[in-house]
Amino acid sequence: MILYVGINDVHPRLFGELKLDYSNSRIAWRPDENALPEVDPRLARAYAYRYLTLVRLEQRAFFHIDRLVQKPYPAAAEWDAALARNGSGVYRRHLEDLVRLLRAQGKRVVVVPQVFLARGGGFAADAVFGRGVDEHNRVDEAVARELGVDFVGGVLTAGFGREDLLPADPCHFTPAGHERMAALLFDLFESRGITR
Repeated sequence: MILYVGINDVHPRLFGELKLDYSNSRIAWRPDENALPEVDPRLARAYAYRYLTLVRLEQRAFFHIDRLVQKPYPAAAEWDAALARNGSGVYRRHLEDLVRLLRAQGKRVVVVPQVFLARGGGFAADAVFGRGVDEHNRVDEAVARELGVDFVGGVLTAGFGREDLLPADPCHFTPAGHERMAALLFDLFESRGITR
């Protein structure tokens, strides 16, 4: 089984004018500015050298690839207008292409919507981002219906709660949430004969 996650497709909709390859949200790689520190292979096994290399990385804020390749986010107050301007059409096209490609290879496709629960209390941007996720979930269902593949919308009515998600995160599961999602998907797949 191969899982392909598409929630991050909401992010590019928040930047400027949406492009098919999402380049509207990305920074071109510039080796002179973005290059990671060179590692001396002769010293790579030495604890002190590894520690100093990590310190250098931290000082240059290299711990997350987004800092190298993604533009800074626009103000959250602009997200609403950006989602309206940059609809879900590009996401739909990518999903349709992926489903058709997999089916052409004789693979069985199951589309699973994204669980997203806003954190509330000071995270107003979650409500806007959540609307983008909801739009994509509706696209998921429509594409699955139009292309004749399984859609397991039951995950959206399964009663996931904030306790199933990481405290500072509206979409990533805790270990208990992962187990609950896995059990739910297995039951749904089994009921549709997908596990065979």
